[in-house]
Amino acid sequence: MSSLPSSIDIAIIGAGAAGLGAAHALQGRGVSCIVLEARDRIGGRAHTIMASPDVTFDLGCGWLHSADRNAFVAIAEQLSFTIDKSRPPWRDQAYEAAFPREERAEFIGALEAFFTRTAEAAARGHDAPASDYLEPGNRWNGMIDAICTYLNGCELEQMSLLDFEAYADTEVNWRIRRGYGALVAAYGAGLPIALGEATKTVPFVMDGRKRYRFTVTWGEERDTDDTEGRVVQTSTSRPDVAAIRALLPQFTGRIEQTPPRYSAIKIQGERAYDLARDGEVVELQPRPVEIHELTLVDQPDADHSVFEAECGKGTYVRALARDMGRLLGCYGHISALRRTLVGPFTENDMIPLEQLEALCNRAASGEGSLADALLPVETALDDIPALAVTRADAARLHRGQAVLLRGRDAPQSSGTVYVTVAGRLLALAEIGNGELIPKRVFNLTGLTASSGRNERD
Repeated sequence: MSSLPSSIDIAIIGAGAAGLGAAHALQGRGVSCIVLEARDRIGGRAHTIMASPDVTFDLGCGWLHSADRNAFVAIAEQLSFTIDKSRPPWRDQAYEAAFPREERAEFIGALEAFFTRTAEAAARGHDAPASDYLEPGNRWNGMIDAICTYLNGCELEQMSLLDFEAYADTEVNWRIRRGYGALVAAYGAGLPIALGEATKTVPFVMDGRKRYRFTVTWGEERDTDDTEGRVVQTSTSRPDVAAIRALLPQFTGRIEQTPPRYSAIKIQGERAYDLARDGEVVELQPRPVEIHELTLVDQPDADHSVFEAECGKGTYVRALARDMGRLLGCYGHISALRRTLVGPFTENDMIPLEQLEALCNRAASGEGSLADALLPVETALDDIPALAVTRADAARLHRGQAVLLRGRDAPQSSGTVYVTVAGRLLALAEIGNGELIPKRVFNLTGLTASSGRNERD
């Protein structure tokens, strides 16, 4: 998982294979997104546990169905997951005494007749619960429903007939030796994902300060203001350190900044980057942004300068590089960018992907816990005042009811607070007109931070 984006165009609900695929596609088009997952893990219906380094179990989705055209085959190969291409034993007779051949043949006939009825109905364009096409009174209906539920993830009475028939199986089915759930989780690496109850704190983190370390390459301006774009201006001039440092005060404090043409700003309902990609002329108006600090930290050579900037919401570092290059008369664009702080989270809170994968493997084998990699949810709320309440008031807040604030100890302020009971986070609430009104209630009963990560540097 990566750090959260400074602004969000699209929120994707669910960190299963489809949600992660959508996030990768959006990122590929330059769209800022975040994936919100109510569970405390990535993978959706795909979940792998590791009994030992050589023994894994998929609890849920476990196959690369229609593998000859399944996009996850290429993803598995790219992520160095070994694929088992041997023929699955689904149609092999396993226990003759438990399921005699004659009965098995009768069941297969009933199943194929059901598939024929659903295909014919779907071809007519009629939608209904797939269960409507079970033959009334057929002794195998329960088994057909059970198997189709296993395949589709829901009972036939909840399955749209048209959705049921939209899936085409090529009968090429492969397995991932390390587990399909492990593959989907690995596919989520590098995406901005918020898990569990912590998703409720995302807006507060997003509104916090951000710090960036970035490299500007001088001599070229590009239409995207980074290395991805087309060169639109060039110069043989190069700025010296003194000229750069003399310029920085002009970009500190509250300034007017014109966002890049390739940005998520909307123009008459259309994203600027979509219009720019279609070849349209994009004219964006300057807007106020806050840059708290901007420093030159390194000048490795005449073509490159390394900066650090701390700024507020809505600031485009790409535009900062563009505008400095223009004023210095040499043009410039971003060639490297790393966020080192967002809200209360710093580089010290980051976990290398290799370390996180190793922790997941240990947790799956029972040798550790993912809680070792987590910070308390309250960490995201460092800048918000805390308010302790009684257990009786906590019960009202948990039910979504407001609490009257009275007595000499009642807070005199207004605005957002995070509410605790017996030292445990309960809710985010608003104080107003003598009441405490719950806005986000937390149910922290699942995976929570261990004490090892509570002690921050």
